[in-house]
Amino acid sequence: MAVLDLKGNVIKTVSSRSFSNSDIIEVMVETGRPIIVATDKYPTPGTVEKIKRAFNAILHAPSTSLSIEQKIKDTRDIEHSNDHERDALAAALDAYRSHKNKLMQIERKAPEGIDLDEIKVLILKGHSLESAIALLKKPFASVEDTEMVDAAHDETLPRQDVPFYRMIIKRQDEQITRLVSYVKELKQTIVEDQQNIVRLTDKIDFLKSKEAKRLKMSKEIALRNKEIKRLSEEFGKNKKINKDLQRRIKTLKRMNSVEAEEPLKAIQVLKSFNKDSIQLSDEQYGLYNSIVFFEDASGGGIAAVDMLAEKKVKAIIVKNELSHTAQRRLFEAEIPAFSVDDLRLKATSGMMAIDRDALDKKIEDWHKKTSEIKRRERTEWLESMVETYKTKRSGYIQKKSMP
Repeated sequence: MAVLDLKGNVIKTVSSRSFSNSDIIEVMVETGRPIIVATDKYPTPGTVEKIKRAFNAILHAPSTSLSIEQKIKDTRDIEHSNDHERDALAAALDAYRSHKNKLMQIERKAPEGIDLDEIKVLILKGHSLESAIALLKKPFASVEDTEMVDAAHDETLPRQDVPFYRMIIKRQDEQITRLVSYVKELKQTIVEDQQNIVRLTDKIDFLKSKEAKRLKMSKEIALRNKEIKRLSEEFGKNKKINKDLQRRIKTLKRMNSVEAEEPLKAIQVLKSFNKDSIQLSDEQYGLYNSIVFFEDASGGGIAAVDMLAEKKVKAIIVKNELSHTAQRRLFEAEIPAFSVDDLRLKATSGMMAIDRDALDKKIEDWHKKTSEIKRRERTEWLESMVETYKTKRSGYIQKKSMP
C-alpha cells in the first residue's frame, strides 16, 4: 500500500504478506482520510471496491492494467522495498497525474484563508469551486456546554446554519450506513474464510491420508520389487542349473546309447587330476561306478584319490605318469589305474569308450595282482614280525644264561 497527499508527496509505503482488508483500513485511518482509492489493475479487484465504498472515496482505475515498464519508470526515483510497494506507488502516482491539473487550478483560484485540502476534497467530490468556497465559509456554531441540545429549539444556533448542519449530519449518516454495510460484508467474509479454512483443513487431511497411502504403497512396491529381484536371481540360478542338467542328461543319454548299441563302456574325460575337476564332473554327470580318463594326471595326490574312492569310481586311465603317492593311495583304495597305452580307446558319438569285456578283464587282472601283492606284503610283514620276535627272544635267553 502507498499513501500520497494532495500535492503528490509520498507519505507512507507499507506491505505485508499477512495484510487483511481490515488491516489495510486500519492503516488508512491512522494515516488520514482517503479521498481517492487507486489500483493498477483492470478490471478493478473486489478488495479495492470494498475499501472505496467503506470510505465513500473516489475510485481511480486505469483503462488497462499498468505495464511493468511503466511502473518501473514511475517509481525509479522513489524508495520502495518490493514489487508490491512499487505497484501501489505506481497506482497512486497514476491517480495523482490524472487529477494534477485540477488540483493545481484549485490552488491558483482558491481565496486566502480557505483550507486548500478541504476545498480540493469538496471539488473532487463534485462541488464547484464557488459552492465549495461557500460551504467552507459557513460559520460553525459554538457549543459552550457538553450537553447535547436540540438544534430546532436552540435559540443560540443561527437559523441560517441549520441546513448546513443537516447536510453534515446526512453525510455522516450515509457514512455510518456504508460502514455498517462494510462491517456486514467483513463478517460475511470471515464466515466464508472460516468455511474455506475448514474445507482446506479437510483437504489437507485427505492429502495427508492419500500421501500416507502412497508411501505405504511405495513401501509395498519396494518390498515386491525386492522379492521380484530375489526371485529373478533365483530363476537365473535355476535356469543355469536346468541348463547344466539338460546337458548332463544329454551326455548321459549319449553314454547309455553308446553302451546299449555296442559292448562298450563310456569313459568320462577330465582334464586334470585334482579335487575341483573331480567335483565338477561328479556334479555334472555323476562319477559313481564310472571309468575316468585324466588327460593330465601329474597333479594327483592323496586328497584327489580319496575323493575318487568317495565317489565309488570303478577305475581310472591316465595319459602320463602318476606320482608315487597317488599310485600308493590308489592301491590302498583298490581303484585300478591303467595307462592309456595299455588300452584301446575308441571315439564314438563324440565320446570316448572302451571295450567292456577287455576293460572288465583288465580290472579283474588288476584286482588279482593287487590281492597277490597285498598277500605277499602281509606274509613279508608277518615273517618280519616273527624274525624280530626271534631276535629279541634269543637275546633275552642269552642274557639270562650268563653267570
